[in-house]
Amino acid sequence: MHITTWIQSRQNPTVKEVCALHEKKRRVATGTFYFEGYKLFCEACRRGVTLQTVFVTEAAAARYEEELQALILDKKDVRVLGVHDAVYQKMSAETAPQGILCVARHIDKWKKCTKIEEIPVTHAHLLLCECIQDPGNLGTVLRTAAAFGYDGVVLSADCADLENPKVLRATMGTAFSLPVYITSDLCEVIWALRNANRIVAAAALHQDAWTPWTMPDLMQSVFVIGSEGQGLRAQTIEACQGCVTIPMERQAESLNAAAAATVLMWEQYRARQMLKQDTGENAVSRS
Repeated sequence: MHITTWIQSRQNPTVKEVCALHEKKRRVATGTFYFEGYKLFCEACRRGVTLQTVFVTEAAAARYEEELQALILDKKDVRVLGVHDAVYQKMSAETAPQGILCVARHIDKWKKCTKIEEIPVTHAHLLLCECIQDPGNLGTVLRTAAAFGYDGVVLSADCADLENPKVLRATMGTAFSLPVYITSDLCEVIWALRNANRIVAAAALHQDAWTPWTMPDLMQSVFVIGSEGQGLRAQTIEACQGCVTIPMERQAESLNAAAAATVLMWEQYRARQMLKQDTGENAVSRS
């Protein structure tokens, strides 16, 4: 494709504006955010994210020519700008950039709290997260939840900003498709789940804690994951029916939030898959 505008100066005002989006306050002020990489670009286009500008290096323009041409034909209001390698390096936060960076309008559902009645508490496979502020950990949690077939993730309002480029990079695009619910009162969500006869288990150390294999109803349980440093708040743990812990050897002190969430989600996913297999085998034997 033929790109008519090429930015050569690192001092270009448009370049400076993209660099400012590294900071949350500027993302909030402009109502925009940015992300990098071909995978995120494709997922954003597929999921209807409102792109404003796509920046590409000369190499990326040649490598992704077909995709960029389709974007221009489909969304004529999206600008595609070429940037020289040195300019892209100033904008990018990646150690091994792919040469494609997108600026998009913010996603409304990520910027406001979800009403409690909009969260599917009765049957959905959900994960609850409180105050996970490390962007990489939060992004990994979201990506893992999507991989294991979760219907959504509920985040307390003090979790990392979903439009943080490090969060988006870690999700590998799943943040654009996985339902994410933001709440200002996680305990309210926990009680709504309990009132729907769901078991809610806090991922926390406790002498009477369950393991994933001793829980009363593993498949329909909902786990609550806390922050990397402080764990879950006391009132959050108290709102749950009990605690769940992951057995480990003594040499290991603890797992980070993403690792703990992954283990618990895998155990739940494995239990669901085993039930499907057993159900299928029983159906075959009856026939």
